[in-house]
Amino acid sequence: MSRSSSWEQLRSQPRGAASPLGHQSRGKEKYVSEQNKTIVRRLLEEPWTGNLKVVDELIDRKYVGHDPALPSRCAAPTVQGKHRDLSRGLLGRRITVDEQIAEGDKVATRWTGRGKHDGDLMGIGPTGKQVTVSGLTLSRLENAR
Repeated sequence: MSRSSSWEQLRSQPRGAASPLGHQSRGKEKYVSEQNKTIVRRLLEEPWTGNLKVVDELIDRKYVGHDPALPSRCAAPTVQGKHRDLSRGLLGRRITVDEQIAEGDKVATRWTGRGKHDGDLMGIGPTGKQVTVSGLTLSRLENAR
């Protein structure tokens, strides 16, 4: 099959259809999936180390978050505020990404958060105990955000 006829065949496929060129399409998708995993990892880990600028860098203005710890959907400023509040209550806080699975524009990340409860945390006074929380974050990215 010539390169031009391959291109025409690919262009005629409905969006999202399996590529007749298979391996070439999967290679790009794998690259995008790996790139998206890196973006999500940074967004999970870096705010916990104090880098809140990453929130503005990686979250789109149209971002809508659904967090069971928050009363309603949240936007980027809410994410920054949540990290500021948690930083006041947890000493030595950190997030460890345990596992990630990505396909196309979606990334599933299993993570564990740890820290020492040494300040007010969501209305609970300091206990001095080590805290461990695990969770699963599902992310959908568009234009690397």
